[in-house]
Amino acid sequence: MKRTIPHLLLPALVGLYTLFTTRSASAQAGALDPGFATGGKYVQDFGAQDNLTKVRIQPADQKIVAVGTALSPAFAGQLLVVRLNPDGMPDNTFNGTGTLVITAFNESYAYDLFFQPDGKIVVAGARADANFQFSMLVMRLHSDGTLDDTFGTGGFSEPEISTGDDFAYAVAPLSNGQMLLAGTAIDPTTSPCWCA
Repeated sequence: MKRTIPHLLLPALVGLYTLFTTRSASAQAGALDPGFATGGKYVQDFGAQDNLTKVRIQPADQKIVAVGTALSPAFAGQLLVVRLNPDGMPDNTFNGTGTLVITAFNESYAYDLFFQPDGKIVVAGARADANFQFSMLVMRLHSDGTLDDTFGTGGFSEPEISTGDDFAYAVAPLSNGQMLLAGTAIDPTTSPCWCA
C-alpha cells in the first residue's frame, strides 16, 4: 500500500493561543491573553495526533477559522475545520459544535482557506482514494458549516494535475470569481514540481 505523508504532523492536541501585543498595567507583551478561550488557549483533542495548518479571521464578524487535520489512531488524516468566536470559544452556529471533520475519504488534509464575499468558506488541501493516491481537494462551505452542494460535486472539487499525488497547499480568490490553487504535483516518472 502506497502511503505519502504530505507534511510534518506534530504529536499534540490542536490548539490556538493568543498573546498580548501591547503593554498594559495588567499584562506584559508576549504573555497569554487570559480573556481568550481558557487561560489564553483553545485546545481540543480529536482523538489522536491533530494539527492546524492555517488560521484566518472572518472580516465581517472577527470569528476565527482554522483548518488542518484530525488524525485517527490508525494515522488516517481527516480534514478539519474549526470556527471560534472572537473570545476563543467554539462557535456553535458552525456545524452545531464549532468543528467539522470530513470523513468522506480514506484520508483528507486541509492546508489553506479563504472567505468569499457572500460568507462562504473555501478550503484547499488533498484527499486520498482507496489506493492512497492523493488528489487536490477544494471544498466550499456555507457560513453555517454545511457543504455547499452547488460547488463541484456535493461541495467538493478534485482537480487532477498529474498521474501521481497532487496536493493543494494554497488557494486564493481571483477577481473574476475563479480561484487559484498552488501546490505540488508528483508525476511518478519525473521529479516533483511546484505548480500554480
